[in-house]
Amino acid sequence: MKSIQFNEENYIHYDHTAWNDKVLKVKTNEIYQLNFDTITNGKLLVEEFEKTCIEENINYSIVRINATERKIKDIFSLFGYENIETSFRVINNLKKIKNNENFNRFKIKIEKPNKLSNKVEIKNIVYKDFNFGRFFEDPQIKEEQARLRNSNWVDSLYENSNILGGFYKSQLFGFMAYKINKNSIILELGGVESKFSYLAYPFWYSCLHTFKNIGFDSINTIISANNIGIINLYSYFDFKFNDSYLSLRKFR
Repeated sequence: MKSIQFNEENYIHYDHTAWNDKVLKVKTNEIYQLNFDTITNGKLLVEEFEKTCIEENINYSIVRINATERKIKDIFSLFGYENIETSFRVINNLKKIKNNENFNRFKIKIEKPNKLSNKVEIKNIVYKDFNFGRFFEDPQIKEEQARLRNSNWVDSLYENSNILGGFYKSQLFGFMAYKINKNSIILELGGVESKFSYLAYPFWYSCLHTFKNIGFDSINTIISANNIGIINLYSYFDFKFNDSYLSLRKFR
């Protein structure tokens, strides 16, 4: 992680995003935190960040901020950042996940996917059937680039995260990638192949019960505000909408 820091109260944390470089064919980075005590210092921090990006030939930068952070949004707007995505954080208590005999009858198996053959299948699912996210919702990014980014993301998830596969009649039809923070599950990416869309709810149900049975307490994830299908899914399982975010980006 790289930083520009004036003192303990004024700093900006950011890092290079090689996975975005690969798709956009330019140098990219992402801002992970901006903290300041006055508007003036906030502007100076972003100004220094912009100078650094120009020196390092960074063509694309992105930052996700809480939608209530009006001052931060105004500062980034001054430097040419545009809002290209709205998202929600949803959260649930795993202990409250109820038994559902209708979902149990599908007899879905939840297990760790094979690193080779299943990885190819998961990359195909993500490439073909995922249609939401910051790249998809950015009018300056081509759809093919958005699909490649998601597919490449799977490579990173296999290296840095945990993955569960959903198997129905011995065929992998869905997956769930996640990280663990203390006793909480953070879902990063997941879904099902479109021809198995009727298994989406049973699959999520099976994953939630898997996490519950292991002994995890809570689960949370960030979802696109434009993905009505996934919003309905999480609402069905009584997830609470905890925060809303804006993704701001700049092409130089």
